[in-house]
Amino acid sequence: MVGTLSLDILIRKKHNIVFGIRLYKPVNNTHKWIENTLLIVFIFSVLIAALSLSYIAIYVLLFCFLTILMSIRTVMEYKKGIEEEKEYIISFVWAIGYSVIFIGSAFLCFSCSFWYSLLASYVKKLFDCSRLGTDRGIT
Repeated sequence: MVGTLSLDILIRKKHNIVFGIRLYKPVNNTHKWIENTLLIVFIFSVLIAALSLSYIAIYVLLFCFLTILMSIRTVMEYKKGIEEEKEYIISFVWAIGYSVIFIGSAFLCFSCSFWYSLLASYVKKLFDCSRLGTDRGIT
């Protein structure tokens, strides 16, 4: 995130893009509907994930949502936005930053669960073999 923020600041200085703290305004009505629909899907996904998955999976969903959101903003700003503002460059930088975090968190989430299940099965086999070792005539 620090790298993305640094790149954001550098690009804003190079292209003279105004940095203002304001609410995001969608490009057109279609863009607003797409983002609102995506937000509703994300909220329902998080509610379902909170009931059935771990909290790490919720972070994966969050960064997946942010990646998709910023990708949609990039495309809509590039196709329908004002060309002189060049806000699509900033949206693209943040989409790349969120996608890197999303891929890393997905890898971490799924690899941790894989290693945990592998370790649990190994420990189970280890303790089962130690009990059964005397029954098989192994001394």
